[in-house]
Amino acid sequence: MDFSCQHFEVERCRSCELLPLQVHGSVSRRQVLLRQLFPDVNLQPLQYSSNPAGSRIRARMAVDWQQSPLGFGFFDQRQQVVPVEDCPLHHPLITQSIPTLREFLLRAQLTP
Repeated sequence: MDFSCQHFEVERCRSCELLPLQVHGSVSRRQVLLRQLFPDVNLQPLQYSSNPAGSRIRARMAVDWQQSPLGFGFFDQRQQVVPVEDCPLHHPLITQSIPTLREFLLRAQLTP
C-alpha cells in the first residue's frame, strides 16, 4: 500500500526522508542500511505494516515558544519549527496528547 502525507507533499515537513520511496522502497532501503551497519549479522527480513498510518509510537517534536499558543512540530534545515501537530504517521494518542502537553508547559511556566 502506498502512503502519502499532505505535509510532505506541500513541502511543509521534510522529516520523513524515505517517504517518497513508499512502503516497500523504504523497507528495502532500511534493510540495505542495516546490512551495511551489521555485515557479520544474519539479519531476518524486516516486518512492516502494509499501512504506516498511525504506526509511529514515539515522536521527537520541537516546541516553538514564540508562537501563541505554543507550536509543536519538527525542525527544518534552518532549525526553525515547522508546525505539524497532526502527523499521519504518529499514533493517534500522540496527536491527542499535544493540547494536554501544551497546557502543561504553559502552567509549569517552563522556559526554553
